[in-house]
Amino acid sequence: MATFAPGNQDDLISVIIRGHRAAEQAFLELASGHGTPQHRRDLADRVTTELTRHSAAKALYLYPSARKLLPDGDQLADDDLAGHAELERSLENLAGVEATNPAFAGLLGTVIAAARHHIDEEEQQLLPRLQQACDDDELLALGRRFTARNHS
Repeated sequence: MATFAPGNQDDLISVIIRGHRAAEQAFLELASGHGTPQHRRDLADRVTTELTRHSAAKALYLYPSARKLLPDGDQLADDDLAGHAELERSLENLAGVEATNPAFAGLLGTVIAAARHHIDEEEQQLLPRLQQACDDDELLALGRRFTARNHS
């Protein structure tokens, strides 16, 4: 997905990409259909929690930085937020649906497709541009704050 190399492992870009890769691993497990229905429901709930934390941390650190540093940062941030809103609607539709329900697979597919589309756009457009516009020290400081917020 990403066409650029993140820098320091704790910088904002690297931290966000690691979150994306973790979500992708969970999506692969969910899409495989393996595991008990309860395990699949629990995993879907964990993915929802993690994506919600990830989104909240981006709202605090990624989008303000993009708005400040990029000439079209407002538009990029607004587009990314719209992608998050679509993903959040999909997650809400999946919430509480048991994995034994025939609708679960379809709703899960919608969540995965929305997340993958959002991740791809973010990694192709916003993150590389922010990496170029932001100095290494600032990206490192933002990454550490993002990580602290994402794990609180």
